[in-house]
Amino acid sequence: MIAKNLFRCAGLLALAASAQLSAAQAKQCLTEPEMRGLVGYALPAVADAVVQRCSSILPANSFLNSRGAKLVADLRLGQSAAWPGARSAIGKIGSGDGKSGENLSELPEGLVGPLMEGLIQERFVDDLKPQGCKDIDRVLTTLAPLPAANMVEMITQVVMIAARDDKKMPTCQAV
Repeated sequence: MIAKNLFRCAGLLALAASAQLSAAQAKQCLTEPEMRGLVGYALPAVADAVVQRCSSILPANSFLNSRGAKLVADLRLGQSAAWPGARSAIGKIGSGDGKSGENLSELPEGLVGPLMEGLIQERFVDDLKPQGCKDIDRVLTTLAPLPAANMVEMITQVVMIAARDDKKMPTCQAV
């Protein structure tokens, strides 16, 4: 569920860079550093959206209500470092010839990131159902001992595997 929603958010990043993916774009793949950048950049916004959406659904002692804000803050610490990889991935997905960042160069640097975050948050909040809140809370309770960087890495690996054969946003296979 989490991997599916994270992958969907990564797809939103791509959609923000380009309205539709062309056949040439579908042949491109995202490298592991690019996917790590997408996950590392998007995850704080996703986590924040989940905390916001689920706060009224879950009990006060749930992970999201009791420690969700700290998780978001911890994830935000790595967000700036993740931006170059995320920008490269978004640019690759948004361009038809595989050149990273082509479409993004037309937008001001300070606008792209916040735009992506807003789109991710809006989409995630709209799609998250009450049972999803309970599922995510259970998973995050299990993952909570991991440092934020390890959580990003674990989710990156899950998304890399899940997206291997995806037609719209495949991941590059490791050599």
